[in-house]
Amino acid sequence: MLPKGEIKPSHLKKVLLRERQEIQTQNGTPSNEQEEPKKAVYTAPYEAMRNMPKPAVSTPIRHYVHQLMTDVLSQHICTLFAAFEAFHQRAKMQTSNPMKAKQNRRYEIGLHQSASAVANGKAKLIIIAPNIDESRVEEGLNEQVGMLVDACLKQSIPYVYAFSQKKLGNLVGTKRKVSVVAVTNIANAHQEYQQLLSVIDFHEQISMLQHQATQSARYLTDDCRGK
Repeated sequence: MLPKGEIKPSHLKKVLLRERQEIQTQNGTPSNEQEEPKKAVYTAPYEAMRNMPKPAVSTPIRHYVHQLMTDVLSQHICTLFAAFEAFHQRAKMQTSNPMKAKQNRRYEIGLHQSASAVANGKAKLIIIAPNIDESRVEEGLNEQVGMLVDACLKQSIPYVYAFSQKKLGNLVGTKRKVSVVAVTNIANAHQEYQQLLSVIDFHEQISMLQHQATQSARYLTDDCRGK
């Protein structure tokens, strides 16, 4: 008599179970032996990404932004910084020397520090928040960003607009708003860095095509008005 709720196995299932037990017995593996535990997989980059800001493009965009912003771009930036965080955690476990940990610093935070990294030729990538408050003061924050972009163009340093000031701060582990971040060290994250550069280049090409299409449409409109 089967317990209530238990389904009686079919004849085919009994045969399959019997064959499996015979194979296990021939291989010297008892049928009740537990499977070997799976090897531990290093998941630090993925764990670090949980704390990264969710990519979003709903942030108000200022007039100085002339690049396309997408969730794909934001996600690749998160992946790069997740690799940085994973490396940082490994370095902390291997040494307790704060000076050595400082040498492994991957980025500079803030407009002035980022500008210094560009001027010194140490910057590998500049990330700029697209919602920096406008200022009418001479050489205000938004004007300084323009100067920083010009310096990047002169030295062929890639730059990108992403997140917001608040989310850019979250990206680098601070609660305060951050306008600019300069990546200065890409050791052990070359693959993530190159993938991000490819995405940036693709977005720049699309932005250029959009600009050309806008200009063409404007010329056609002016010609129609002229006629």
